[in-house]
Amino acid sequence: MECIIDSLHINYLNFKSFSQKNDKLLSNKTHHITIIVMVCLMGYVYTTVEDIRKVFGRSEGGDRVKTTTEWNNITIPGYEHKISLYDWIERQGDEEEDWEPQCPYGKYWWHVGGYDKDAVKAVAKAMMLDEADYCYE
Repeated sequence: MECIIDSLHINYLNFKSFSQKNDKLLSNKTHHITIIVMVCLMGYVYTTVEDIRKVFGRSEGGDRVKTTTEWNNITIPGYEHKISLYDWIERQGDEEEDWEPQCPYGKYWWHVGGYDKDAVKAVAKAMMLDEADYCYE
């Protein structure tokens, strides 16, 4: 199963460290907590990049190694988690060094990343796709 880092959230929490024994103040400095949120492939939607843009706006590009086009941190009303939509570059055999991956045009099975399979259904509903145009991993 492919998993990608969806986003990096850095929360700054202001709290003081106290001793568990006697509530004595140990530290008065700000503690920084880093939380990495990952999403995994949950399924696919069969659509075009143009239709995705109509619903979710411009893509954030891609890293050109694993993806050429992706939308991260998609929020859909009625679904509580963030969702990612992306293409997954599948290299075949030995490719030339100057090979440049391109965003898929025409209908393509776009990857849906999320925390559960409801992410796929949420994207399909937001895009008004037929049941034949989405599936689960």
